[in-house]
Amino acid sequence: MKTILYTLILVILLGSCNTLNKMVERGEYDNAIIYATEKLAGKRKKKTKYVKALEEAFVRITTRDMKRIEFLNGQDNPEHWDEIYNIAGAIEYRQERIDPFLPLTSKDGYQAAFKFVDTYKLKNLAKDGAAEFHYQNGIRLLSLSKDRKDKKYAREAYSSFEKVRINRLNYKDVSSLMLEARTIGEVNILVEVINNSNMIVPAHFESRIKNISVTSLNNLWRKYHIDLSSKDSYDYVAEMEITEISMSPERETITHHEDSKRIEDGVRTLKDDRGRVLRDTTGKKLTEKKFKRVYATVTEIHREKTVSLSGIVLMKNTITSDMVQSRPINVQAVFNDYASSYVGDRRAVCKNDVGRLKPYSQPFPDDSAMIIDVGENLKGAFKSALAKMPI
Repeated sequence: MKTILYTLILVILLGSCNTLNKMVERGEYDNAIIYATEKLAGKRKKKTKYVKALEEAFVRITTRDMKRIEFLNGQDNPEHWDEIYNIAGAIEYRQERIDPFLPLTSKDGYQAAFKFVDTYKLKNLAKDGAAEFHYQNGIRLLSLSKDRKDKKYAREAYSSFEKVRINRLNYKDVSSLMLEARTIGEVNILVEVINNSNMIVPAHFESRIKNISVTSLNNLWRKYHIDLSSKDSYDYVAEMEITEISMSPERETITHHEDSKRIEDGVRTLKDDRGRVLRDTTGKKLTEKKFKRVYATVTEIHREKTVSLSGIVLMKNTITSDMVQSRPINVQAVFNDYASSYVGDRRAVCKNDVGRLKPYSQPFPDDSAMIIDVGENLKGAFKSALAKMPI
């Protein structure tokens, strides 16, 4: 039994060592560092194999990362400062993980050597370089936006200035440049609703449709307006053209079905073939339950009426007169109600039908009320379509 136990322990130890060596061989240095430090943590007598593996993994990955930083050469290629900063952060994380173990000596007296990189200096150099690179890129894009009168470049400039502030919050005049880029990049959109359905609608239908709240659609770059006089000019016009309003006839459907159920109906005394009462061994009469089937006729009245509205959502560029996009839009308002009653024995009505019993259905709404309802549904669909327009 002891032999089996010792063999099992040896297999586990060899397996963990092989796992660590394979990580290093495969270039999985970070995994190897994590694995080795977990094995060493809290151990007074630290195994040499884990100490050496940690040392080797750290040396290899640090050498690899420093060569990558040298290759990126932020001084001559400032667009690489962001990547250099990220690499420096990874080096710093590893060093912070190893630092609590230092000085690291194994139980056999092997002392590992770790040459740490000055990541504070390297990260600051990278942050300064990245801030300047994105600052200059933002200025270039902002100038391009003005020259070409293209708001897209101003929005890209704003994004570049944001990256400046990630690295250096109050870098030069970046705050005022962001405000300028936002002002130039902002798109103002006039929202209009046109009824070309040729259908007689309630007097207040169009006023309610046009009184659509679009402020919830506003974001950093888009500002929606419903009042033509609120600005001197607009970049785009978003138009909701109602092409058709159709009303279905009032439909009432009456259906009947029969429910039945076998129910208990008292008891009867058991008798033999001669009509004599049967008794048990104590002399008590023998009885059995009686059953009967009861019936009920269930009548259901279904009422339905639908109004459908179809249209087209258009987005036009007021400067170039180009059509940005058009898409169809269809909405409905549906009235649906019922009444359910029965004739006969209520006990026969099934559980589902009992839950639906309702003596009266609502009267059909008039056309005007339903047109107003579909108009409210149109507002939501119109706003959803606007939010998806690619501008």
